[in-house]
Amino acid sequence: MADLMTLLGPDNDDLYNEVIKENLANRVLIFNSEVSDSIIEDYVMHILKWNREDKLIPTENRKKIWIVLNSPGGDKLAGMMLLDVIKQSKTPVYCLIISLAASMASYIPMVSWKTYAFSHSGVCLHDGEVGVMQTTRKANDTMNFIKACDKRLDNIILENTNITEEYLDNIADREYYMFADEAKELGIVNYIIGEDCSIDDILV
Repeated sequence: MADLMTLLGPDNDDLYNEVIKENLANRVLIFNSEVSDSIIEDYVMHILKWNREDKLIPTENRKKIWIVLNSPGGDKLAGMMLLDVIKQSKTPVYCLIISLAASMASYIPMVSWKTYAFSHSGVCLHDGEVGVMQTTRKANDTMNFIKACDKRLDNIILENTNITEEYLDNIADREYYMFADEAKELGIVNYIIGEDCSIDDILV
């Protein structure tokens, strides 16, 4: 969001607001930032709002929600909250990877109802980073919780992609980058724009 504002410049507040307003009217959420607590207001509340509006509408007749994604990842707990909301949404949530879905953000296309990507869109899986400065016992408590989070995230990969436990173990200590074709082979991406579908198919 901030990148778009920078692109438009300080004298284009009205244009910026118009772009955001138009996308929200079409149920398009622009996720162009790190995963942080701000996703509660930016994404979670909108998905909940549209589910509330659609409550009496059959799932197949509901207007889809799109997450246009370009994120280096970020906070695990905040990200896991968004994953829960996407999975529990009765209104379909689709993902479009514009540039990169990395680290915590790489799980968003996995749990979305359908995921699209351009041929040079990227996905990066890795085990993340952590730093703990506490007393020994508190540090152990924190690390145990982080390990529990990692286990749950591993289960999300195994349950929502074609990645096996053996494959996941082999790449666990790597910065595992891939383009859309490999991401599709691994079940992270469903459709590559220009190969499996036209750009017209995703325009709302």
